[in-house]
Amino acid sequence: MQIYRFEGERALEADPSLLAGEGERVVIASADELEEYEDRLGLKGPWRRFIRSDKLCTRVDGYEDALFLSLDVMEQPGPLIAFWSPGQLVLNCPEGAGLVERLQQLLVSGEGQPMPLDGALRGLYLLLSLATYHNQSLLERTEEKITALEARVLRHDRSVNGQNFIMLRRRLLGLKRHGQPLEEICDLLHENESGLLPTEASRAMATLYRRNGRMNAEIANLENYVAQVREAYQNHLDLRLNRSMMTLTVLAAIFLPLSLIVGWYGMNFPMPEFTWHWGYGYVIALSLACLGGSIWYFKRKGLI
Repeated sequence: MQIYRFEGERALEADPSLLAGEGERVVIASADELEEYEDRLGLKGPWRRFIRSDKLCTRVDGYEDALFLSLDVMEQPGPLIAFWSPGQLVLNCPEGAGLVERLQQLLVSGEGQPMPLDGALRGLYLLLSLATYHNQSLLERTEEKITALEARVLRHDRSVNGQNFIMLRRRLLGLKRHGQPLEEICDLLHENESGLLPTEASRAMATLYRRNGRMNAEIANLENYVAQVREAYQNHLDLRLNRSMMTLTVLAAIFLPLSLIVGWYGMNFPMPEFTWHWGYGYVIALSLACLGGSIWYFKRKGLI
């Protein structure tokens, strides 16, 4: 268990034995530790259902004077669960959660406070802000991948295939699935119908709500972008197929006169050319003339 107590804008790590002390604090604990110190932390309501559930999604619930949040952050291990009440923020997260590690750094350094929020409220705002910036970072990297794929399509890179577009669409769907609930959480905290949050906290949540709204709009734009790149890729495939069919057609047209000559002189009855001394040379010359004439004609038309 880790406990951070606030002194001004910075938070200092405190001894867990001082859990019952006064003042604003942020507590990071495992599920077992939360159950052990339930009374000393003042946990209320259905918090056990939150930390023991394996099917949590991004959501927020209110109970008396507390808020229960679960954050399912993309590319982060497991759901992150937060219990906020006036003066206290309790976090339960799996090991290796980079989001919480970054939160600890910001709490200790005193950075990342663009609005007048102190104590546990500041920790709650930073947590939601970090989740928003994390999604924004993933969205920017996805946009770079789409741009790179478009450049490969325009270069007629034959290594591009339909799987590239499927992966990008799945990634955008994942961002939408994680981003829209986060926007709803920020909207609910901004509306503050329960009156738990002070006015300055509600305004801060409005900023996060608008930021998530713009991000989700950008996801929709990128979905259209992927569709346009896929359309360009499909047009390139159609053009390549048309060129292949044109090549086969030209080849067939070039050898069609030769096939006519073979069929004509392959008939099973006597012809004057069979007894003519120059008959064989005549057929060779006729074949070469037909072949050369066909090639000249198609080159003149720009078909070969």
